[in-house]
Amino acid sequence: MRLILIPIFLIVIVATAFSMPFSWNRLDSLPEPIVSIQSDYLNGNVFFAVAASGQLLRSTDSGITWNPVALSTGYPVRAVWLDIAEHHAWFAIIDANGLYELWYTQNSGDTWEFKSVSTNLIRYLSPSPLATGLVIAAFETSDTNQLLLKKSEDRGINWIDVFSTQDPGVPPVWHTTSVWQIHWGKYASFDYGETWRSVSDKIVMDCGYDIPPSLLAPTTDGLFRSQDNLLTWWPVLKKPVSFVVTNPRNSQQLFCGQNESQPALYYSSNAGVNFSEWTNGLPSGFSKICFASDWQFFAVCDGAVYQYDERPGDIDQSLRIDGADLIILATSFGSTEGDPAFNPLADLNGDNVIDGSDLVILSAVFGHRFYYDEEKFPGDFPDHNP
Repeated sequence: MRLILIPIFLIVIVATAFSMPFSWNRLDSLPEPIVSIQSDYLNGNVFFAVAASGQLLRSTDSGITWNPVALSTGYPVRAVWLDIAEHHAWFAIIDANGLYELWYTQNSGDTWEFKSVSTNLIRYLSPSPLATGLVIAAFETSDTNQLLLKKSEDRGINWIDVFSTQDPGVPPVWHTTSVWQIHWGKYASFDYGETWRSVSDKIVMDCGYDIPPSLLAPTTDGLFRSQDNLLTWWPVLKKPVSFVVTNPRNSQQLFCGQNESQPALYYSSNAGVNFSEWTNGLPSGFSKICFASDWQFFAVCDGAVYQYDERPGDIDQSLRIDGADLIILATSFGSTEGDPAFNPLADLNGDNVIDGSDLVILSAVFGHRFYYDEEKFPGDFPDHNP
C-alpha cells in the first residue's frame, strides 16, 4: 500500500500546490455577534474579539476558548489595535457615554491604563511598528465625510493635528521597514506623519515588510503592487478586489477579494505570483480577515467567526507535516470507520473514509510546520535586538 501511495502522492502534490486544503469552519466558542477579531502575532496564542454589544473577549489558546475582559470603566469597547512596537501591548477605545477614552495594556489585557479622552471617535489607529510610542489616529469630525488625522509621540496621551481629508475607507499604513514613512489612502508622509501630500492615484491598503516593500492597492480593475515607492503600479491579480490584507509575519501570504455584490476571497502563499479562491465553507458577507499565523486564519461573516486551520494535517502532532504523517495515512488508506485500520486523525475531511481526498489535503500542506524558528518582527534588521 505504501509503495503504491507515495508515487501517487508525488503527482498529487504538484497538482494541488495552490488549492485550498481545508475549509473554513464556524467557530462556536464565541458567544455573540462579533464585529472584529485581531491576533497578537508576536504572541501567537493571544487573540481579541470585539462583540457588537461592546464586550471585549480574549483567547489565550489560539481561539479554542474565549473569556470576557473587564476594563475598570465598565463601558463598551468600540475597537482594539495591536501595538506591534511593544510586546503584549494593545490600545482600546471605550465609549463612555459620548466621550471616547483611549486605554492601553502592556500585558495582553490583564490590566489597562487610561491615556486620553476625546469628544470624537477614533475611526482608525495605527501605531508605528518600530518607533515606540509613535501613533497616528484618524478622528471623526462634525463633517461626516472628513476625518482629522492626529499624531501622538507618547502612546496617545497628547495629540497634535497633522492632516484632514475625506475618509479613504482604510486605516493609515506604516511602511514597515521605515519609521518615517506612512500612507493613508492616496496620501503619504515622509517625516513621521508631520506633513502629508498626494502621491498616488490608488489607495494604499497594506504594505509588506519585505525590502523593497510591497505597497498594495485594491481596485475594481484588480490588485496592484508598487515596489518603487508609488512611482509605478503593476497588476498582481486581474479581478475586482476591494480589500487586501497581508500576513505581518510572512510577506509571502496575502488575502484579497471583495465582499460586495459578488463575494470572493483569493489567497496567495507566494507574494501574489499565484492565487487560488478560498471561499470553501465561507458564507457571503465577510467583513474582516485576520492572520493568526502562517497556518491559522479567521474571517468575520455577518457577526460569526470562521476559522481556517492547517494543524489537523499534522497527524502525528510533531508540529510538522512530513513523511511520518504520510506513512500514517498510508497505513489507513482505503479504510472506513469501524475498520481496524481506520485512524480518525488521518480522516482529514471528516467523511469517515480515508481515501484520495485525504491524500489531496495532505499533499497540499506537505512540508508545512507549526512553529517559528525565532521571533520575527516587521522591519527586522541584522542588528535589531527586540
